[in-house]
Amino acid sequence: MKGKVKWFSQEKGFGFIVNEQGQDHFFGVRDVVGAELPNNSDEVEFETRQGKKGIAATKITIKLKANTGRHSNHSGRMDCPQCSKNVYPRMVTNYGRPDRSFCPECGAVLKDFVDGATRFFRLFF
Repeated sequence: MKGKVKWFSQEKGFGFIVNEQGQDHFFGVRDVVGAELPNNSDEVEFETRQGKKGIAATKITIKLKANTGRHSNHSGRMDCPQCSKNVYPRMVTNYGRPDRSFCPECGAVLKDFVDGATRFFRLFF
């Protein structure tokens, strides 16, 4: 199914996608495939499922970035700069919020969504 990101909060770790028929679909950061998170108005493809409170989106892939107008040519895979393997990054979350993505082969951090001070604050306070 195709749609556009209506609203997404990186801080809260969730958002909504509107499909071509105008229906809202809830999604969380764990439903996004790959290391890149969507922005508002990005064009995406996704699957649907019945969530606790209604229709939800899952297996979300970004097809067109709204702010740059460039096509996303990845299927969620990326080349690890450390081991050079083409992998599906794994996402680490902290209380439902994106923390970082890493290579499942070698464990290298591919993208850090949180700065060091925030991570320290989350651990100890």
